[in-house]
Amino acid sequence: MQDTIWIFADADDSLFTTQRTSPVDGSSEASSDAKGTTGWFTPKQQAFLRLVDGRSRMVITTARTSKAAMTIKLPAPADYKICSFGGIIRMPDGTAEARWYAIMKEKSQACAPTLKKLDELIAATCAAESIDARHHIATDEGLELFLSIKHNKKDMTQMARLRDVLQAALPEGWLLHFNGNFLAALPPHLRKEIALGWFKVNIAGVDSLSIGFGDSYTDLSFMGECDLALMPTKSQNFKRLLEEVSHV
Repeated sequence: MQDTIWIFADADDSLFTTQRTSPVDGSSEASSDAKGTTGWFTPKQQAFLRLVDGRSRMVITTARTSKAAMTIKLPAPADYKICSFGGIIRMPDGTAEARWYAIMKEKSQACAPTLKKLDELIAATCAAESIDARHHIATDEGLELFLSIKHNKKDMTQMARLRDVLQAALPEGWLLHFNGNFLAALPPHLRKEIALGWFKVNIAGVDSLSIGFGDSYTDLSFMGECDLALMPTKSQNFKRLLEEVSHV
């Protein structure tokens, strides 16, 4: 396993393009749901996948739940997936990795009452301030993992208001994920980088070469667990890097 190159790749707007950026001619379907296509591989993204095909193992590392992650149509054979911000590690055969599942089950049960209180807080805030947002406690393999919030009309001002309400109520160690029209409250044990670190020790091997691939600030932590970092030049991460360099 040590000779294997492992690429831990964020999905949306890293490996493929989503509705937030328009697909170009020659794009192919990358993911879909009941409403239709939700992601596209551009020709250049397809070229990248051809480049690494057969030379590495691609581990989708995503905020998506297992159900949503399973809709991703990678051209390579199925491999491991780190889903739900690290709550579930999917084996190549589609089953949940049992050792990691046992760890997450114990921790998620302890955090379930807090998730319920935060969900009730968001429900009360939406009702009191006429905020048109949908919210629920996201589950994966029967585990209650994180609070998910999306605005039905993508009103970023109201989403910022919900962020502030949550921020004030979060217990110590909890984290807010806020990216576009997606706001999530994550308990302390739920992090991509925590799952990735466990994966390297127990599956990939700590001596294997690892590459982290992501586009947003929230990907930087798991990318930092890897030996090398890769990002699209048209991304939140690269834009921030250019801004920092401009001050040097």
